[in-house]
Amino acid sequence: MIVGYIRMCTQAEDRDREKALHQWGAEKLYWEKDSSRSWVRPAYEEMAATLQPGDTVVVISATFEPIILRAMEHHPFDNQISTRMSVATDGTYTRAVEGLPVEGEEKLAAVRRFGDSRFGPGNWELAYAYGDHHSDRAVLSAAEHPRAVSPDRPLARTAREKGWEILDW
Repeated sequence: MIVGYIRMCTQAEDRDREKALHQWGAEKLYWEKDSSRSWVRPAYEEMAATLQPGDTVVVISATFEPIILRAMEHHPFDNQISTRMSVATDGTYTRAVEGLPVEGEEKLAAVRRFGDSRFGPGNWELAYAYGDHHSDRAVLSAAEHPRAVSPDRPLARTAREKGWEILDW
């Protein structure tokens, strides 16, 4: 499930385009085996079409970190920003959240912290952002190329008002 997909572009890193596209293709073939995942093929095609050398792909989600880390085992994402759960001394999760939940405006604040810490302030841009929920508005508004993906009604309304591309996966 793609809740939020963002890409940061910087000239500080350079990734070989063919290697990256090969990785997308290999993952796409794996997921095409499961026909219940009808969104996977168009999602990977979109990502492969917009991937540029030097891009960094980051998944940002309000979902708890263990769920995103598990999803990353099956998708070609190297970075994630998600809500962290507090862990008790016995290794079990508590009902508490560490810090702030990564939702709404906090998603954008977290993206900015990630970009600034990784590339330095002013050395990166939010090139593409993909979101499906109205809580993704802040990140989408900050992106050069915002994409609303099968958006909920409030996000669809915002996307139409702002002229954002709407994708239906």
